[in-house]
Formats: sequence, structure tokens, C-alpha cells
Amino acid sequence: MAIELHPNCKARIGAILEEALADVRVTNSMFIEPTSIQNLRAADAALPANDAIRARLDAFISEDPVSDFVRETLSRELGFNQYTKDGATPLSSFQEYADIPALARRLVDEFCSLPWTYSLMVELPESLQQPAFSLPPEHRAISDQLAIYVPDENSDALYPLTTGDAQRDGRLLSKSLLSLALGVDGTQPEKWDKTKAYLQVKVSGFFGEYQSTSAAHEAISLVKAFCGLAVALRLVVLNSKWRGAETRIRSISHRNVEGRWQLHKGLELESSDSHAYQDLAFEDFNGAIATDEQKVLRLASVLSRMRAALASSYSSRLSLAAQWLFDSVAASGELLSFVQATVAIEILLGDKAVSDLMGLGELLRNRCAYLISTGQAQRDEIMKDFRLIYDVRSKIVHTGKQKLNRGEQELLQKLRWMCARVIQREIELLIADNANGQRP
Repeated sequence: MAIELHPNCKARIGAILEEALADVRVTNSMFIEPTSIQNLRAADAALPANDAIRARLDAFISEDPVSDFVRETLSRELGFNQYTKDGATPLSSFQEYADIPALARRLVDEFCSLPWTYSLMVELPESLQQPAFSLPPEHRAISDQLAIYVPDENSDALYPLTTGDAQRDGRLLSKSLLSLALGVDGTQPEKWDKTKAYLQVKVSGFFGEYQSTSAAHEAISLVKAFCGLAVALRLVVLNSKWRGAETRIRSISHRNVEGRWQLHKGLELESSDSHAYQDLAFEDFNGAIATDEQKVLRLASVLSRMRAALASSYSSRLSLAAQWLFDSVAASGELLSFVQATVAIEILLGDKAVSDLMGLGELLRNRCAYLISTGQAQRDEIMKDFRLIYDVRSKIVHTGKQKLNRGEQELLQKLRWMCARVIQREIELLIADNANGQRP
């Protein structure tokens, strides 16, 4: 549902924008001069003090929704201009922005038309390509926002890879994952490779040009949640490889405009996340899963469990914990990795009211041991290890450490195993509840 602002509020925001836009200056015909947009912030203060509206705008854009929307919208539009050596010139000197009052009205109308819907395609890691490509269509949906996508004869029309303008295409797709996947060098692809499979993410909100908005952050978080769940459910393991140069995985993105998908500038993963994503290898359980058919069945089984997790009322906690687990696996620093893994446990098993009474570490230790142990001996071992784990966590957070010793590195591996087992057990319980008609 679009943002509903009172006409008086829209008029007030429009008046503020009209005054502020008159001061905006552009360098090189493409870039907004940062010092010239300070007055845009006044438009944020003109928004109603309605908690529901503010919360929606924060979820779509940021805490400064109007100014960020205007700046990022203009940056995207100017970015398609030809680069020049011109110094700072008024925004109004460009023909399309000469009528500042009309520009202000347009921006307000576009702002009120939010949220916009976006689709991101990220090529799956090589190890998942064959099973994902062979997965029957009825097993490809994971949640309302996540799915496995395999291009077909309709994809070129449904998700076009060209705007019809070579300059725009070059800016939107240059160095994109698609270009790399298709081996394109110097020219932009106009058709999908029908032999590849992708992770598709759909979110609503607003994607900026330079600043990461809330909706963009949500989209990347969903990619990481998928990876974290895949690690926890033992679909994949991280098989790190050395890379001589920094690479970032970038999505192929589209925005839905009046029922049709239009090519949009893609989002990209951070370097560490990109490396970890590419290094995810299919877990074959020491050769027990060897044939293509077995891999397809394994993928279908894991996606079924992901589907149960993300359809539950606990989906936000499971998704967030999975993101932190993937962050721990992807992190280049072992100290950060250790803390991120403990956060994943805290998200799933923490309870402020109870932890205030007995201490967070003790609460997590007991809940973890009783949830994932298969017998008294294992429970005692988990209780012992968890106390040591939380001691290390406290040293890192409260007193600082330079590195983990060999024993603490072993604890990190145990901690990640515990995170994965907790996620597995939570999903098993959800599936059992569903089977018994007790949908959480």
C-alpha cells in the first residue's frame, strides 16, 4: 500500500524541496555537490509524527526518508549523463530540471508512490548449479521473498537485460555477475543464459544509487540468510580458495513499474561475503551423496526445511540467526567470527527477562545443552564447552584479545556446530508442530 500523506503535508514538503532544490549544484554533469543539499533535511522534519508512517518509511528507506530519497533519485538520474569536466553548476541549468517547482512536485509524487518492488538475481555458487537447474519447478519456491530461478524462454521478456539504450545498459550491468557468468567482454548481454540457476530475492521499498537503504539492506540480508540456513542444514560447507584480486558478487536487479520489470542498477555483496558465497561447496557427506539425482533430492529436502522455517512465526529470528552464522563463516578475522557466532546463539536462545535473573551465559548454556544434546554425556560436554566459549566471548568483548589460541580456535568450531544444531533442532520442532496441526 502506497504512503498516504495529508495534502497539506505534501504541499509543505513540496515547498521545502522547491526551495532546497534551487540550491543544488552538480559537478561533471553527473555528481551532486554534497554541500549543496544540506537544506533537503528540512523536508524530513515536515513528515507527520505518526509512528506507523515513520516506521514504514524507515523500513523502506532510512531515518531521513525524504532527503535520502530525493538525493538518491537525482543521483541515479544524473548518473546516466555524459561525464564532462564542468565545475559546479546549478541543477536547474539542466533542461530536464529547469522547472524546479515541477521537479519538486514530481519527487513528492514519486515518494508517496512507495514502496516499489524489486527483484534481485544472484547466480548460485557453482556447486549448487546442477542440482538447482534440475530441481522441479514446484520445489523452487522457498518463501514469499526467496526462490530458485531458472531462466526460460519467457525470461528475456519478463526480466529484460536491456533498456534499449547501450549507455544505460553499460552503467547498469557493467562488471555485473551476469557479464562474468556469460563470459561477455566489452559488450552487454541482452539474453539470459538458459543453463544457469539463480537465487531470486524480492523486496519492497526503495533502492538508492550510492547509499544503502533499508530495503537494499534487507535484500542482501536475505541472500545471507539463505546461505546461513544452507550451512546450518548441511547443504553446503565453506571450501575457501585463494583469490589474487578482490571480487564482489553483484545482483541482476529489476524494478517493477506498472506491472513490468525494468532493469535496475544491481546491489552487491561485500568482499568477504562474496568470497564465502563463491566458496560454498556441496556437502556430499564423504561421498555418500555422489550422483546428480542424489544431489537434486538433497537440495529439495533442504529447501523444504527452509520453507518450513521461513513460513513460521519464528522466521525473523531464524533468518537473523542464519545471517549471523553466515557472517561468522565468512568473516576474515577469527575474533569477529567468534563474536558473530555467539550472537547467532543469543538471537535464538536469549530471553532478557530470564537472563536478567540467571545471567545470559548460564541461560544460553542450559537451553543449548538441553535442546541439541542426544544424551546425558553429550549434554554435560556441551555445558562444559559452552562455559569456556562464553569466557572467550567475554574476554574478546570486555577486555580485548589479539588472537585465538589453538584451544579457542577449536571452541570456535564447536560454537559454529552448536549454532547449526540449534537451527536444525528449531526447524525440526517447527515441522513436528506443523505435522501435529500446531502451526506456530
